[in-house]
Amino acid sequence: MGKTRPALPPLAPVHAIDRLLSGPEYYHASVGRHPRTLLRPRDVVAVLEGTLAENTHIDWQAALDQVSAANPGCRLRLYGKLQGTRWRSDGQSPRVRLLPECAWDGRSSEGDEFIFNPPLCLEDGRVCELIVTGRQRIKLIFRAAHAAMDGMGVNHCLQELMRVLRGEPLLGTNATYTDIQLMRHIESRHQPFHYVKPAPLGGPPRGEERGGQWRRITLPGPQPALLPHIIQIVAEHARRYTEDTAPVRIALPISVKRHAPDLTGTCNFTNMLYLDIAPQADARQIKTQLRELLNRNADAFYSEALELVRYLPFTWLDRLLSVNDRNYTRPHLAETALLTVLGPLKRTPFCGGGFQAETLYGLPQKENAFITAVGFQGKFEVCVAMANVFASEGRLDAFLQELQQKLTPMREHSTIG
Repeated sequence: MGKTRPALPPLAPVHAIDRLLSGPEYYHASVGRHPRTLLRPRDVVAVLEGTLAENTHIDWQAALDQVSAANPGCRLRLYGKLQGTRWRSDGQSPRVRLLPECAWDGRSSEGDEFIFNPPLCLEDGRVCELIVTGRQRIKLIFRAAHAAMDGMGVNHCLQELMRVLRGEPLLGTNATYTDIQLMRHIESRHQPFHYVKPAPLGGPPRGEERGGQWRRITLPGPQPALLPHIIQIVAEHARRYTEDTAPVRIALPISVKRHAPDLTGTCNFTNMLYLDIAPQADARQIKTQLRELLNRNADAFYSEALELVRYLPFTWLDRLLSVNDRNYTRPHLAETALLTVLGPLKRTPFCGGGFQAETLYGLPQKENAFITAVGFQGKFEVCVAMANVFASEGRLDAFLQELQQKLTPMREHSTIG
């Protein structure tokens, strides 16, 4: 007989949150806590670029207050310690920062420090914010602590903001359960994760420059089967710099909301799915491999051992797992690259109140190779990040050039549907 799965509470409007953090939330909350870490607190950032109609004035703070009132995940505050650490939605309504003179072009990490300073503070109940740059051509930059939200949660907030501007009812939040409770409810036929030493995307680390960098390129659409095509390019590129026997492992953040399609809200419902790519595997084979994993609900596999992280103080956990001054030149990688693809998305949900959206993209983390791709308005915005010890000697530029060359003509020649 199969294992009895715990029942989930029915979906219903949620106006307040008071619950323990899940293991993944606790881990994300720990990043950047140790005094010797080289990582800043882990945030999720989406940038929506567009134009305001002439003579349009939007009270962004009033609009965001309405989003926060309908979605208590925007007002979370951290309480307690260790396994008693919990969220309560008694924090502040997210603030808006208006930066009309900001000249950041959104094409690279150069000059993006203003987004992350000052840092958010979970204990003070500041888990997200909206930054508005420019005057008529503007960028809406939504930033959230990853402990409180994932990329889909940020996307939900942006769409809720536009519903306010259009004068429509908000979807709000309707789930009281967590990511882990949802995964425990799903039968997953998947083997546990095992550690391997993966091939780095650009070869072994070189140099001693700390930190990382990212750049954005624009690919023409459509891009059929973009995810497996990028995975193939990553695998081929990584193997040029290393021995053929070194495994290429791809990490894919998958929203387990696909198992609860009526679920709405901001909190984390993302789990990591790992793909080990065989030598010579092409995009068609990779697509089949991914489909088979999803058919087995591999994205909902969760090891209960991961809940043990909640028995370690944030600073200890960060010291054990984070990048610091002793290991940044020889980091212990969990994957060759982390890759997320979203879309293509429709434009209408991201417009309202005289604001017309033109471009949407997500900023990648800079700890390792991290690739984000968002389809919007007939094109894909692709951001690629690398730690500087891997991006050095022109290696980030070389990968971006290969990515652009191989994917630009794909809309005409791809046969993978």
